Amino acid sequence: MVVSDYSIPVFIEGLKKIYYPDKVVLSDIDLTVVEGETIGILGNNGAGKTTLLRIISTLLLASNGIIEIFGLNPSLDAFKIKQLIGYLPERFSFYPYYTVADILNFFSMLHQQERVDQEDLRERVIRLLDIEPFLNVHIKSLSKGMLHKVGLGVALIHNPPLLILDEPTSGLDPLARIQVRKFLLDLTDDFDKTVLISSHILEDVEAVCDRVFILEAGKMLHQPLWISELKHKFAELRRLEIKAPYLTEIAKDFIDVDEILYVNTSARGIELYGKERYVSNIYKQFKDSINTDSNIISHLISLEDIYFLNHAKIEWMDFLS
Repeated sequence: MVVSDYSIPVFIEGLKKIYYPDKVVLSDIDLTVVEGETIGILGNNGAGKTTLLRIISTLLLASNGIIEIFGLNPSLDAFKIKQLIGYLPERFSFYPYYTVADILNFFSMLHQQERVDQEDLRERVIRLLDIEPFLNVHIKSLSKGMLHKVGLGVALIHNPPLLILDEPTSGLDPLARIQVRKFLLDLTDDFDKTVLISSHILEDVEAVCDRVFILEAGKMLHQPLWISELKHKFAELRRLEIKAPYLTEIAKDFIDVDEILYVNTSARGIELYGKERYVSNIYKQFKDSINTDSNIISHLISLEDIYFLNHAKIEWMDFLS
């Protein structure tokens, strides 16, 4: 099935990528991205996140399957597609003795924009990223967070409708991460961009994405899930952490309980994932027998927990249905 719909930023069906001679890095990928949404791709190192983004960005060709970017075929229309996407790889570098202004001007000219458009877009990018005080600073003198902002500026300088970001907050300090997250929220809210983000930082994905899916060993564990829907479902679940090694023997009492999704024991104690009402009752039952409040904690379920449950092959979606 070929869609050839110019309003759909990304359409992928049955995508497979094999590196010679027989290393399969992506298999059976089906994905449709609609205009204006932000989709997060989660996965461990080596899961295939970067390979998938490089294929969407036309930097790699798929071995099999269908892929269309705004209805265009990457094999035939790579140049046109490059005008429609802004790509920020996880690792990038610029000429160290260029200033920030030099870099923005250089990449603006590479996209062959009209001079008036160049200046207008350049000013918009500078305002959006709040980098005007750094325009005359050399690249070699920038902090990592500021360098990331310049990278985002380069990805945006030609005003592409689709932005592809590979680990945009990886390695940044907490303040820089917050700034990048705010930028991404502003980008989708005020500039109507479609954004694809790969990350292993679950907190960032949860904060900025509309939908999310997990890649593991080159395969999608599920179709993209709405973050808002997940949060609604999460409200039914709790994770109870009991830091009391002497109680691990009782873990077996919860394994076959319908209201308990998963029981995990370790040298530190027990973790229970289960329905909110049942877990609350367990919390009340054990609270008085545990030494301090810090040793028994009831947590709301987060995206990090869902990531863990997926990795542990726990069917949490069936449990909540």
